[in-house]
Amino acid sequence: MAKDAIGSYHADGSRKSGAQMKRERKMVHEIRQMKQSDREILYKALEEDEAFCQVLASCTTLQDQYVAAERLFTLNNELGLPAITSQHSFHLFNEFTSWAHRRKNLLKLSPEFRDSLFDRRDLQNTISAKKSRLAKEGMMSVNLVEKDIFLQNLPVFEVERFNRPYPPREKFICKTDVIWSRNKSFIYDRKLPNPCLPRKYMHIVDLHRLQKDVGESESGQFFCDGELVLVVICGATKRNQLLHFMDSTIQQVINTRRNIRKEDPGHLSQMGLSAGSRKAPQLNWVKNVVSKSSQVGTHTLVDYAASSCFVVFWQMVKVLLPNEIVFDFENFMKKIGEERRMDGNKTMNSDKHGRGEFTVTIEDMFFRFCNAELAPIAGVMGENYCRHVHNKSQPHQWAVSLTTSRTCDPSVASVDAGGHFYLAEYGIRIQAAANTIIAWKPKDWHGTSLFLFDSGNVKKEFHQRGLSFVTSIRIPKLIAALKKDKSTGVEDELGDEDNHSNHENDAVVEKLRQSSRLKEKKGYGAKKL
Repeated sequence: MAKDAIGSYHADGSRKSGAQMKRERKMVHEIRQMKQSDREILYKALEEDEAFCQVLASCTTLQDQYVAAERLFTLNNELGLPAITSQHSFHLFNEFTSWAHRRKNLLKLSPEFRDSLFDRRDLQNTISAKKSRLAKEGMMSVNLVEKDIFLQNLPVFEVERFNRPYPPREKFICKTDVIWSRNKSFIYDRKLPNPCLPRKYMHIVDLHRLQKDVGESESGQFFCDGELVLVVICGATKRNQLLHFMDSTIQQVINTRRNIRKEDPGHLSQMGLSAGSRKAPQLNWVKNVVSKSSQVGTHTLVDYAASSCFVVFWQMVKVLLPNEIVFDFENFMKKIGEERRMDGNKTMNSDKHGRGEFTVTIEDMFFRFCNAELAPIAGVMGENYCRHVHNKSQPHQWAVSLTTSRTCDPSVASVDAGGHFYLAEYGIRIQAAANTIIAWKPKDWHGTSLFLFDSGNVKKEFHQRGLSFVTSIRIPKLIAALKKDKSTGVEDELGDEDNHSNHENDAVVEKLRQSSRLKEKKGYGAKKL
């Protein structure tokens, strides 16, 4: 039964009489009839609007619906009809199509207008079929039986943990003398962005000391004493267009967002939620726009597109990776609150269960997915980024990355071009390749080797891009503090910095202790033995 639009009580709490409620219901009915009559006048006028008919035939995206709704508003004013209540263009357009497809109205429309409606319906059905195929071939649709079969056929390797990580800790990994010479200026001669952090040096790796070298086309699950420590999946998605969409979005992020790791070669930009600075902790969408003079709408579109990429990546993680890894992220999200997701800075209509909408662009065609599980709260996108051998504390056990593209000097073999991932804890190298997913535990020592750059020759430029789910350990602590409504002491509870390991933070503290300013203060300086 429909809800009665007329309440039974007055504002002061007294009950309305039956006659008064009858009069009010009649008034509401008359208003609705007038509104329907006005809308019919408006919709009939659209038949003679050739521009609207042309838009209608291909009106399948939110942008198209916005154009159509704008024309509805304009024509409504031109006809002198009562103003349309402000509402989302999506709802206004759907209201029109619902009216037009009613049989009694459809028969009254002109043949040209009906053809436009039918063309739009056929195009929508085609897009729906393509979207279903995209979800399946793009590894965004979970089939538990197929997933079990896939994982059972994935090669399994047993590895041993090294007594000392190799390549060694806190060293940039270098494979050849040429790579050494190309990166020497950046590593050794450049002024450090943060002088408190110690300079990291290069180490030429001896491949014979590695336990396992995973080729570009190899996949596998790696165990140490029964514990899963690494997963590598090559050829993650069957749709190169999907990979291209993600890669082009990463390029936009790199061009518009700040680099959070200026001490390392390459560029790494954070996306999603941030805990803010230690001096002013604040849980908010990351504020890392390079130029604020640019249009706000441009940055909003980049936030939305980047979040859509992470949703696609999250769906791939759920489809391809072992449940141990998926459950680790899901448990983390339950702990902080399922409603907290990477939502494009509140542009993806997310609900309290962390579900919302996202859009994928393939060959100028927009595929909009609704009621999808959005991605975890934070991640990074990078280009030509590499870091020395390090480890990291995170609020979840696993980290996952996807390489979206890799191009290098064609005269050099890819294996000699650098940019490979090393899990030094076990002496494993994973040779870099596009369309490859790697899952590892950040607490284990790991790093990415230096690239073979040639800045003097554009044709030989190196490009490697990708994205990864990594989360600052400060975020869940800040969320917990906010839940407890703590207004003081938050800074002391937040733990490590976002961008640096425990070893680097210790080095900063030690330098501060040795500074002349702090030596004068009681309780600081070198400890007595």
